[in-house]
Amino acid sequence: MNIEQNNKKKKGFTLVELIVVLVILAILAAILIPALLGYIDRARSRKELLRAKDCLTMVQADLVERYAKYGDTLQGGNGKEFAVIGGDNVKNFDGKNGDINATDKPWAMKILADLDLDKIDNGNGSKGPYFIMFGLGSNHEDEVTGVTTTKHDKYTVYYIFYMETKTSEPLFYYNGTWSNHHPRINENNDILDENNVFVDGPLKGKRLQYYVLSNKTGNNNWSSIWTFVKGFNKN
Repeated sequence: MNIEQNNKKKKGFTLVELIVVLVILAILAAILIPALLGYIDRARSRKELLRAKDCLTMVQADLVERYAKYGDTLQGGNGKEFAVIGGDNVKNFDGKNGDINATDKPWAMKILADLDLDKIDNGNGSKGPYFIMFGLGSNHEDEVTGVTTTKHDKYTVYYIFYMETKTSEPLFYYNGTWSNHHPRINENNDILDENNVFVDGPLKGKRLQYYVLSNKTGNNNWSSIWTFVKGFNKN
């Protein structure tokens, strides 16, 4: 009698029971794995957003320091001597809007190094963030209207486009808020602010001037850069 009871206790799972367990595990995996991958993506996005915010803070802090030194004397124009970030920190200019390319120059390299962004693998075969561009109130002197921004506007960050890697979700800062879609482009891919003039917010009626901080995209002129940025329109 005891032998029969022991044999019953040692009896294993049947094939049907094993199949049921495997089916249950497969169902759980199908439910949990997408959720887990989504959690990883959200964690990565939050980390990139924090870095983008750190970049905004660092750039704004540097501009405040520059305003303390030069804000009272800086005049409007489209030459190096008139740029908020100029001199040896500038590669070239876009004459139409006075936009500035500061990539690979001492100022940009210091910002990225201080934030430990220069070591990022951007997925394009190089180090450093894939693309960073920020916008200030324009200091470029328009031939018709002249400079319409105040000296405070010229040292205030109103816009940032931050893309950490080639496959990252783009991050836009505009009028004090962050978004994944370009806030100045509509669903028809039209620029909402004609001639880079703000249509709302604290810079309403005034122009925006762009400064490129990091560019690993292969787009090396302002036309191709703007086409690249416009690709992240609202949808």
